[in-house]
Amino acid sequence: MSYRVIILLGAVLLWLTSACNFDPREPLQWQADLLTPIAKSTVGLNDVIPDSIMIPTNGQNFVSLVFRDSVAQTNLSDLIEIPDTNLDIVVTLDSLTLDPGTIVQQVSLGQIAQQLINSGNFTNRIIGQLIIDSHDSTLTLPDISDLPFDNIPVDASQFFEFAVVESGYLKLTIENELPLAMEDVEFFIRNSNSGTNIISDTFPTIPSKGRVEELYDMSGKTIESQLLASLAKVTLKGGVLKIDTSDFIRVTLEPIDLKVQSAKAVFPGQTVIDSTTEITYRFPDDFADVELTKIVVSGGRLRAFSKSEIPDTVLFNYSLPTADRNGEVPSVTLKLNPAMNGMPAIQEQTADLAGFTIDLRGENGDIFNTIVQRYTVDLLYSGRQVEIDKDDKIEVSFGLLDLEPVYVEGYIGKQKFAFDGKEAIDIFDDLDIGRLEFQNAIGRITFANSIGIDSKVDIRNITARNSKTGNAVQLIGPANRTNSLVTVNGPNLPDTNEVVLSHIEFSGTNGNLDDFVNVLPDELVYDFEILGNYNGQPGLHDNFATNKSEIGAYVEFELPLEGIVENFRLTDTATLSFDPSTSEDVDEVNGGFLRAIIENQYPFEGTVTAKILDESKRVITVLSQDQVIAAGHIFPATGRVEQPTKTVMEKTYTQELLQDIIKNGQYLSLNYVMHTKPDGTHARIYSDYTIKAKLIGQFNYNLKP
Repeated sequence: MSYRVIILLGAVLLWLTSACNFDPREPLQWQADLLTPIAKSTVGLNDVIPDSIMIPTNGQNFVSLVFRDSVAQTNLSDLIEIPDTNLDIVVTLDSLTLDPGTIVQQVSLGQIAQQLINSGNFTNRIIGQLIIDSHDSTLTLPDISDLPFDNIPVDASQFFEFAVVESGYLKLTIENELPLAMEDVEFFIRNSNSGTNIISDTFPTIPSKGRVEELYDMSGKTIESQLLASLAKVTLKGGVLKIDTSDFIRVTLEPIDLKVQSAKAVFPGQTVIDSTTEITYRFPDDFADVELTKIVVSGGRLRAFSKSEIPDTVLFNYSLPTADRNGEVPSVTLKLNPAMNGMPAIQEQTADLAGFTIDLRGENGDIFNTIVQRYTVDLLYSGRQVEIDKDDKIEVSFGLLDLEPVYVEGYIGKQKFAFDGKEAIDIFDDLDIGRLEFQNAIGRITFANSIGIDSKVDIRNITARNSKTGNAVQLIGPANRTNSLVTVNGPNLPDTNEVVLSHIEFSGTNGNLDDFVNVLPDELVYDFEILGNYNGQPGLHDNFATNKSEIGAYVEFELPLEGIVENFRLTDTATLSFDPSTSEDVDEVNGGFLRAIIENQYPFEGTVTAKILDESKRVITVLSQDQVIAAGHIFPATGRVEQPTKTVMEKTYTQELLQDIIKNGQYLSLNYVMHTKPDGTHARIYSDYTIKAKLIGQFNYNLKP
């Protein structure tokens, strides 16, 4: 370093020392004003009142609190209770038909001639041989008297082994295709084994190419599988005849409606029962006057249970012909296997009724509450021979269960519904306010009716109650409407989705609504009675309801924040942000102060407590305790606070505490308690009102050598 530079530095130091009265025993110091805020805070109504209950009024940011809640509803389940239906039937053997088929036997003229030849009678042998020899030629024959016929075996074992007939007929047809007339014809059918006659009859004459028919009652008769049939005696009238040995006599046996008392048989496939019946709902006493014509179902079951003692296969089908789902009819089918070894066959089946529309007007469409149901019992052909007794039976139970309607139509009946209870009100739970007094409150009870009936509502009581204070006020409305009937109209067909609204308006001018809400209730006590369908007329069947229909009562209060406020609390916590250089030089800080500037836009005066907190929210220092904040001034021209008032708080700190604040301070905690000023004056609150806070500081530093 040159000599001149050293001289210059020495002169500068000498000047600095003399200018600052430098004492070498004291460290150099300098001050730093922190113009950049350490923390900022803005707090308003939006921070303490949920958006769901706060609304601006008239587009001016003038704030009202809104409460809306349901206090009573009646819906479809209250109006209609659909009972289950059930029908039990027993099908016995007397409903079963035995049909062994038609039995046909015939004998030709050639066979008759052979019987004459074989008879041993000389004359008969000659006549018999002439007939055979004269085939396709003309022959003169004498009368042939007492002509015997061989017994004709009839085998019915492929149909039955035996049958004790309960009722029915056997039809006999004798056709004479011979060129000879038949006279004094004796005919019989008997059981082969027991020899008992089944049919025995005589016919005076059956002309050539003629026929006779006869119906025989088989009731009480036992028929075996092996039968004998015979023309016991016949006289053939002679004459000049054209002989054709293929001409014949035909005997036909045809069962007609043979119902058996017991049988071992191969039963044919048959419908035992095919019945369409109507079943009428019997509603409980509370719904006794209900007349429904239609139900649309969201849930429920069609159910059938069957137990069969029949040793053959049985089919049961149950359906609702007047129910429809896109062309489909609901049904259940049970196929019961043969009962075996004395054990009945059992089966149960259900079908889902969801989506079906059930017409309840009966088979002819002129009644109500009536379901048309069809059931059939069929005996299926198995080809097996089974023994069935008259006491064997099929038991069937069937009906509708757990019906859940999504829509009903008809006449719902006149009904009363009482609604009383308590409804919690939480609108004031979100407000940390010691005293709040409203004016110009607006209230409304809205009845929303989407059920197709007109009703009247008796509003017996609505009381606001504050459970903490014990204060309670009963609502008094216009012309004492809370103690009179209110007409609540409903929608009309076909507008099944319409909601009709009816209102009762309340205010502080037509009742005591201001007193009612100034209780600051936390519960609403209510007592309503709904007179449903008071003007409904049975027979018109013009009522309706869906599963979403209801008569609901909703209480609404709009409470303008225009009144007296005491102990209105606003809180905020802001994060501290020191300049990086301050944190780096914290050990050189030897003192200073913090300054908080509060800007209040509310027309309230109040106090603020400000604290510096560390990361765990421990208090490092209290910047202010209940510092008074001036109220904002309302401009008469606008009725608003246009410019906030300022309150400045300043506190000086020692080196040790200030270094602790800089090192460990994380948050600025602000707690405001506000009151309307002057006391008793109503103030209007706007949603854009805020309280702003700004924290700045000035620190003294030691100058590093």
